[in-house]
Amino acid sequence: MGRQSCLTRSPVPQLFLVLDEMVIRRTCGSTKIMAEQVDHLIGLAEQPNIQVHVVPLSAGLYPALAGGFIVADLPDSGRAGYIDNQLSGQVVDRPDDVARLGPSLRAVHRVGRKQRSAF
Repeated sequence: MGRQSCLTRSPVPQLFLVLDEMVIRRTCGSTKIMAEQVDHLIGLAEQPNIQVHVVPLSAGLYPALAGGFIVADLPDSGRAGYIDNQLSGQVVDRPDDVARLGPSLRAVHRVGRKQRSAF
């Protein structure tokens, strides 16, 4: 939970989080643990700097199904990315590579906003 402290630092970062509906439907651990996780997500979504969107199964295929990724706007006006898969994670800091994440990021934002399935 120490990593989450960055969400309350100053200046407060903006976070746009898109989750697939199956992330909260598929039981991992007990139902008590799952309920705690959902409660935690709801608590995050109540913060003004955090948007949590759940993409419903009815949305079909969308870019983030290929694997999780992060695009971060940095204080120096640069951007960095992080790509995650089953074997490893990779920091993406070359501008050309970060730019290649742009279309997927924009598509995920559209899906998340279009569905209006926010907490």
